[in-house]
Amino acid sequence: MELPSKIFYSKLNFSDEELKQHEDKCKSYNLINTDSEIIKICAKLVKYLTNYNEQNNGDLKDHHCNLLSLWIIEQLFEKFERKSGKVAVPYNHLRFIINDVIKEFTQSEFDNCLRYVPVSQYVIWKKRKDLYDYCVDYDKFNKLDDFSDKKCQEYEEYINEISPLYNQIETLYIPEYKTMNKDFYEKCR
Repeated sequence: MELPSKIFYSKLNFSDEELKQHEDKCKSYNLINTDSEIIKICAKLVKYLTNYNEQNNGDLKDHHCNLLSLWIIEQLFEKFERKSGKVAVPYNHLRFIINDVIKEFTQSEFDNCLRYVPVSQYVIWKKRKDLYDYCVDYDKFNKLDDFSDKKCQEYEEYINEISPLYNQIETLYIPEYKTMNKDFYEKCR
């Protein structure tokens, strides 16, 4: 499905030659260990931040920082085999790096771009992420017009997967996201 959150994550996962220079920058931080996977996550974060204005004025301008935070945590969960106790420290190190990166750009908007997201058990966190992605994708999903048998089945599977989460919106919705954008939360609810 070509949904906004999926497109966003796909762009973040894309690697190119430009990433190498950002990897070198990330290696210069003493906060990050020399683990190549964490260096790559950091490099993608720095690359993203260098194109921040483009993202901040795009279709996801109200959500890209939230999605970025969720993407980073997801990468860390994958790296640490879903062990929540190992995710918080590298995530906070990456939040610190943002503060250094923004000094180069004088854009205070991304000062708070990496949000505080409670990193609890993977299963709960994943439900929160999937629910937020659904809320971001909701308008686009309702405007889909490809109703071939294959697509209908794909849409049905997606809705069946999300429905139980939507029924738990009061407990699953990320509190900081709710506080920052109550209108969006109400629309999703």
